[in-house]
Amino acid sequence: MKKIYALLSGMLLLHAVSFAAGEAKNYPGFLNVEMGGEKIADNQPSSITITPTGEGICNFLLPNLTIDLGGAPLPLGDIALENVSVTASGNEDTYKGETKDMTLMGGMIIADVKLDGKIRDNVADMKIDVMWTNTGGDPMPINVTFTTDKIDLSGITGLVDDDCTATYYDLNGRRLTAAPANGLYIRVTRDGGKVTR
Repeated sequence: MKKIYALLSGMLLLHAVSFAAGEAKNYPGFLNVEMGGEKIADNQPSSITITPTGEGICNFLLPNLTIDLGGAPLPLGDIALENVSVTASGNEDTYKGETKDMTLMGGMIIADVKLDGKIRDNVADMKIDVMWTNTGGDPMPINVTFTTDKIDLSGITGLVDDDCTATYYDLNGRRLTAAPANGLYIRVTRDGGKVTR
């Protein structure tokens, strides 16, 4: 029995040491994004990179976050968190981290970002809560999930005409009552959205 405990302890220690000394690892997968209660990206191809920086600590990167709003790409930039804590338990690693005042979209968006995720058997599931703080009003949540496997959307039925369900936002994230007559704004529908001018 003591040999089994020693073997298991050695395996856990080896896992922690290999993580501490490891190289950056890229995980291809898919993004799902919700902003202001509206879905704006479904299973959009993307990737994340995990770079171990010490025992139980890593850097997290979601590079070049670009939301495809109905064929019109809206580049937000990199979501990068340093000193993310990593807790290893068996073949599952849990990631937790946060940062304040991250700049996105060339400084147009200032956000507080919180990461909570797991990687088990090379399958990543990450929840990235982005709270857009410089909206000029109430902060706006942008909820991003990254998964190695696509989320099955086949159970969705009965979608209505997107003109009836469109929501409009200005570039500061303030919800508008209708589409502006001119200028740049964001139109969000149930099946995505697009930047319209």
